[in-house]
Amino acid sequence: MPGYSRSERERNSSADTTTTDSGRRPQDLTEGLGNADAQDQGFFGNLWQSILGLFGLGDDQEQEQSETSTLDALIDAADETQDADSLEALDDLAEESPELDATETEVAHEVIAENMAKKSSDVEEVGLAAGRLYLVTADDMSAADPWTTIARNNGMAPDDLQAFNQNVVELDQGVGPTVHRDVPVSLAVGTEIYIPSAQELTFLECRRKSGTYDEAIELYGTLSKGPNVKMLDAARARASGEVGEGYGTAGVDGGSFYTSNPNLAGASSRRSKTVNGQKEYKVFWLKDFWKCSIFMNDVVWQAGYTPAFNKNNKHYQLAGKAHLESTYTEVLYDAAMPGDCYQRFGGTGSDESHNAVLADFPVIEDLGADRVRVAYDIIGAESERSAQGSKESVFKKGTNDVVEGYGSGGKIRFLRPNKAR
Repeated sequence: MPGYSRSERERNSSADTTTTDSGRRPQDLTEGLGNADAQDQGFFGNLWQSILGLFGLGDDQEQEQSETSTLDALIDAADETQDADSLEALDDLAEESPELDATETEVAHEVIAENMAKKSSDVEEVGLAAGRLYLVTADDMSAADPWTTIARNNGMAPDDLQAFNQNVVELDQGVGPTVHRDVPVSLAVGTEIYIPSAQELTFLECRRKSGTYDEAIELYGTLSKGPNVKMLDAARARASGEVGEGYGTAGVDGGSFYTSNPNLAGASSRRSKTVNGQKEYKVFWLKDFWKCSIFMNDVVWQAGYTPAFNKNNKHYQLAGKAHLESTYTEVLYDAAMPGDCYQRFGGTGSDESHNAVLADFPVIEDLGADRVRVAYDIIGAESERSAQGSKESVFKKGTNDVVEGYGSGGKIRFLRPNKAR
């Protein structure tokens, strides 16, 4: 089971780009402002005058406003207000003035779509745990990719970390109007960045999956009713080393690992330690063995559910056998959600199977000919540590049979814990 790494891929998202059915035109952006008053209203007043000029609704001076400056103002409005009405104004403008480059309106859409990460203080409807501030270190900057290093050390993917650390910058390529884009902050020793909590990351996945903010709230509520939010809290805590230790092949001290499950063979209070207020038991089973099943089942235990446990030897079930337990309910790829368990089963050997925790909503592409491509992220034990990474498999439509890509020739199952302990 080789390690895996995060890759760029298309997200199944349309958050913040959905327009309303209000039928509002560009001039409605300054609703409540009269024509004379708008001149003294700062940004929106200037925007109002620019729009009047473009559509020939003002005096000669107003009509001389360039399409470029108008588009700049509209992009600014979309960036500042972060709402669908600003985007609708851009679309309307493109329709009314075909000479404008339509790609610039698409850029504005992209600005909004990339700005989906919300901190707990931005989401009043649900009580998300807050993240924390972090100062970039010299060790971080010595890595080939500091973003990836910091992200993996905190149990997440680099693009998710970057989503919470964006700056809006102006890009002027010398052709057409200046556009505004969200880009990650520049890292240096001492740079302060925001490390999102597991729940903020879960809500980000709901934003990416949903069409609107309200739908994301509802979807997060659905995840909260089951084991999923708790599963992701535990998975990211253990992947970051906040609790747990030794999930790499070598383990610690010759192969040991730390677990919060006191029922495992070898778990003893004499070999325990308290980490962030949680008791962790040092367990030794074998030297140099894959611990993906241990990681996944430790997450299930910490989340308050019953793992795949062999009562005879007090070990977790081997990788690839969780589906044999009644404590899990199998769901197909199109119903899988972040926080579900993940299992690759290609045979009886440990090198042919894998267990992990699903980190996002799978992105599904219909390939025709009874096949679908499914891209997804998982959090699990790698050779060196536990971390988040990306996978992609081609399934026979409506089944768990993998016909191409990761797990080819075997089965990939998504399993949801169903029995609280």
